[in-house]
Amino acid sequence: MIMSLRESPVDGKLQEELELSYLEEQLAKSREQLLIYAADLAKSFAADRRKTKELEEKHKRLTALYEVSRTLNSVLDLEGVLNLAMDAVMGVTGAERGFAMLLDPESDEWLITLARHIDRQEIESPSFHASREAIEEVIATHTPMVTTNVQADQDSTAQADGVGASPRSILCVPLVIREQLTGVIYVDNRMETGTFNTQDLDFLTAFADQAAIAIENARLYENVTARMREATALYRVSTRLMRTLNLDQLLEDILEVLQRAFGYLNCALLLVDEDAEELYIKAARGYPPEIMAAGRIKIGQEGVTGWVAANKVALNVPDVTRAPPYVQWVKETRSEMAVPMLVGDKVIGVLDAQSPEVNAFNEDDLRVLSSVAAQAAIAIERARLYEETRQKMTEIATMKNYMDNIFASIASGVITTDIEGRITTFNRAAEAILGIPSEQAVGRLYQDVLDFFKGTPFPSLLEEAKTFERPHLASEIELQLPQRGKVSLSLDLSTLKDQAGRPLGVAIVIDDLTEKKRLEAER
Repeated sequence: MIMSLRESPVDGKLQEELELSYLEEQLAKSREQLLIYAADLAKSFAADRRKTKELEEKHKRLTALYEVSRTLNSVLDLEGVLNLAMDAVMGVTGAERGFAMLLDPESDEWLITLARHIDRQEIESPSFHASREAIEEVIATHTPMVTTNVQADQDSTAQADGVGASPRSILCVPLVIREQLTGVIYVDNRMETGTFNTQDLDFLTAFADQAAIAIENARLYENVTARMREATALYRVSTRLMRTLNLDQLLEDILEVLQRAFGYLNCALLLVDEDAEELYIKAARGYPPEIMAAGRIKIGQEGVTGWVAANKVALNVPDVTRAPPYVQWVKETRSEMAVPMLVGDKVIGVLDAQSPEVNAFNEDDLRVLSSVAAQAAIAIERARLYEETRQKMTEIATMKNYMDNIFASIASGVITTDIEGRITTFNRAAEAILGIPSEQAVGRLYQDVLDFFKGTPFPSLLEEAKTFERPHLASEIELQLPQRGKVSLSLDLSTLKDQAGRPLGVAIVIDDLTEKKRLEAER
């Protein structure tokens, strides 16, 4: 075409215009291609930036998950685990507030164990209705939930109540271990929608698995530690109770252990008055003095302790205001537990603990108090038996001294032997008549001590008295004594018997007739 233009006799200016138009057309096409390329490059760059940001966020979450998991595995107390978990969740997700709920295995109730920037009043308010529904669904399905645009149809009601707006974004995950639901982690944001995304949900779900294991480990550790403390304390209780036989000191030791080792500040030990069919306070801590001095409970008719004594079973009363037989001795008391002290099937008393908090005691507390009560019952009964034995021994010793004085004052010689013929008593008169000290006689066979009676009727009389065929024998004999020479003696032998009538030995009464015989001979 250009060639044809050059050959035609046209004006050169027109040719230049045509060439310029062609160049501009080519330039426009190049500019269009450049713009398309730049747009593609910008899109690619934006995609790379998004991908890089996603990777950075993923790396951030994985790093946080690794760091928190490592830290959680090094913490064994439950409160520390929950604090670390909540800080990690809020830090990674950017949540405004949150809390953790754990299922109490004993009461089967859900308890808010840790919260950030939210309190119980707000959780129970109308504005939290949607969140409660989300939590209930997570508990029911064991499935995590993320909500990015919660409808705020209750905001006006909530603001009128002065509580605040409903949350716009909600993230809630279950804590599951061995297919058992143990808790829930909840976070939200009241100001922005779309605060949480699927990446947050994935992170929190993975984190919840680690947190559930850490929480379970912390609970197990706390249980083991508590049992170890309990076993150690009970061992100390047993050791202390075995060291003393003084009843008053024993009771004070029991209450001191309950206060120091187990934290039962208001506790009492009540003993049974069998005649009055009442319980009375023998020792107490945290009780008013006037109650300690005069407080009594009718067994089976009033009071938690009265019921326990009558039914012989332990009782935990979470709220004493709902226990009709409750007798208020400590004004601040809101909960009480009591266990019977049994010796065999007999109730000797009740061990009681009270607290100013509702539901202060659980099964572990009841088990501890029952263990202490069992040991206390044995120790108290042992102390009582010791005191009774000591009193009886004192009475016996007093009576023995009295009898010894009478025995020593008798003018007649008195000798007793056991069934084997061994001398068991030998009074002062016998010493004077026979010329033998008692210390040389007691504990020895009569044949060895009284050998000068050989050849007299005495040995046969004594053996006959032992046979029980003739329980009372008498005789007068003359014999030669080493210390006195020839003497005349009157012998009276009687069989000693126990309460069942079985022979125990022989009692020998000796009277010296020597002077009487001499006077009769002089007449």
